[in-house]
Amino acid sequence: MLVFNYTCIGHGHIQSNKACQDASFCEENDHLSIAIVSDGHGGHLHPRSAMGAQFAVEAAKIVINKNLKEWDNPEKRQSYFTLLWVIWRNMVLEHFQDHPLTSDEENMLLSHAPEIKDVSNKKIFFEDNDMLPLYGCTLIAACVHSNGWFAFQIGDGKCVIINRNTNQLVSEPIPEDDRCFLNTTTSLCDTHADSEFRYFGGDKHSIPDAIFLGTDGIDNSWGSESALHNFYMDNLKYCSSQDIVINELEKSLPKLSELGSRDDMSIAAIIDQSTLSQVLPKVYQFQIDQCEQQKELQNSVIEQYRKDILSLQTKLNDAPEDEFLQRDLNHFQSTLAQHECAYLRLIHRLSRLQREFSALSLHT
Repeated sequence: MLVFNYTCIGHGHIQSNKACQDASFCEENDHLSIAIVSDGHGGHLHPRSAMGAQFAVEAAKIVINKNLKEWDNPEKRQSYFTLLWVIWRNMVLEHFQDHPLTSDEENMLLSHAPEIKDVSNKKIFFEDNDMLPLYGCTLIAACVHSNGWFAFQIGDGKCVIINRNTNQLVSEPIPEDDRCFLNTTTSLCDTHADSEFRYFGGDKHSIPDAIFLGTDGIDNSWGSESALHNFYMDNLKYCSSQDIVINELEKSLPKLSELGSRDDMSIAAIIDQSTLSQVLPKVYQFQIDQCEQQKELQNSVIEQYRKDILSLQTKLNDAPEDEFLQRDLNHFQSTLAQHECAYLRLIHRLSRLQREFSALSLHT
């Protein structure tokens, strides 16, 4: 197995001189392969979420390494989630005990949440867990071992898998949580966080060719599920070695953050390199077919806009002073230009995919 992880500070954080709130990790040995990402909430009410994300990664590592059995047993699995949350909580409490709130943190909390009183009173925090949100974060982890694989999550972000042996080449196996919407998410700092984990797993015959984990800075940078999946499929093409894929991420993620979410981004993955020669042709064919379908759809849209524009121009010939007709015509012409640009980008992408597919076929 090939494992890798990479964390990129968000473009918005660079501009506002804020620290990166994400954490990521990977590990591979004779017994298992692990990938983990965690996203600290950031913001005024979560000033220590970067540390919380680091603790989340550590807690997940401990629980996975010590408990490889019976993840398919719901009762055992729930006990693992409870253990993970307790470990994370204890790390947070210990850190808070050794590092009380600074005056800057206290002032910031009071200014943005005036209902919080005596925020430096550690006894109140210990009794009520009121200090846990200071370290709030999400978590996604995946593990491949000798008997199978599993992945679990609390909060937002995505787990995307690629599996050549299923009807759906690329999918998101972990169930969605409708509580994770826009800027709202479940979190390890929630009072009953251990009950909010979602899970998916399988036996050794169902292990995916690739498991990608990404924090929400990545999925918020793409306008659709399809675009996000293509991002991970494109990254799979660089997975011939850890150095190559990390080098590509070092170049692509900062640009993605700048043009997309402007948020921190973390990615971690487990790749079965032994199957790359089998899965990559299917990935290319999938993407080529997808481009062909999108090209046909885009072409139909363009033709319809052209017909509508001709109709509007005919009406304007009869009523040249009609401002509403002229406004509609300008809007349709502008929208047509956007669709034509999108069509050209599709043609370019399709041509590139076909060239790369041909080159891949020559080498296999």
